[in-house]
This record gives sequence, structure tokens and C-alpha cells, in this order.
Amino acid sequence: MAVYRRDMAAKSQGDLSLNQPFRSWYYICCKWFSDWQVAPPKDSNVTAYRSQLVDREYWQGGCQSSFGSSVHPLTDATEHNRRWLGMLKDVANIYYTVGELDPWRDTTVATVDGTLLSNTASSPIFVMNGATHTQDMQPDTAYDLNSVRMAKQMGDSLIKKWIA
Repeated sequence: MAVYRRDMAAKSQGDLSLNQPFRSWYYICCKWFSDWQVAPPKDSNVTAYRSQLVDREYWQGGCQSSFGSSVHPLTDATEHNRRWLGMLKDVANIYYTVGELDPWRDTTVATVDGTLLSNTASSPIFVMNGATHTQDMQPDTAYDLNSVRMAKQMGDSLIKKWIA
């Protein structure tokens, strides 16, 4: 793991060339989001597709190596959610989808514990059983999960209703 951090830092530190699309996204994640793909907590019932060693501290070390001390320490997830998701509590006509197996699920409005936003008729949340990250945003195929088909159909129906 330490080798990966050194390699990541060596590739980006001091190199400000334009051909680095990941560097800008990585900086945004380091500075504001801390939206990392990490393993679920050991005590959760969620299947781990990532090593337990890949946690927030792992990614933050790469942030410090790549961008120096100007990048804040670990983002406080509670403060981040209060600041950004608080503004979504009084909105309508937004349809949220998330895959049940999406590694970023706990950073979305559809957290496993359901504490960030309520599922309402004006802003429904649809969790696609068995689906992964952005699976509903791909073109339709014969292999789509039923839950993905349902999410797409619901989205189409809601948009038609909202713009009528």
C-alpha cells in the first residue's frame, strides 16, 4: 500500500501538465469530498469488495503526498452532510437512484441507515437491488437487472409527470 501512495504522489506532485484528468478530480476529493472507495466497516453485513486496508486514512496519505499541507485533514463526514445535503431537504422533483452494491452508497442520500434524506413522493429514492455504481445510467441491454429496469421506468415516468 505504501508503494502505491508513493507512486501516486510521484506521478502527480509537481507535474501540472494538462494531460492529467484524474489529478483535478483527486484534488476535489482530497479538498472537499473525501468521497473514497473504501471497504465497508468490518461489523456491517455488506459484502466487502475492497481490502479493509483501503480506508480513508489510506487515501488521505496520498492527498498529503500529492498536494501538501494545503489539503485539510480528513473531511468530517457529519459536517459535510450537514452542509451539502441539508440544502436538499426542502427540494422537490428530484429522483435519486443508487445501486445496493454501490461502494459510494453511504455517501449518497440513500445511506444504509436512511438518515440523510427521507424517501418522499416529491423526491423519491430508489435502491436498485443487486446493482452497482451508475448501473442505471448505461444504455438498456437484455442483461439489465429487473431493479435497474424498474429504476429507469420510474425515472421516465416521473420526468413525464413533472414536466407535463
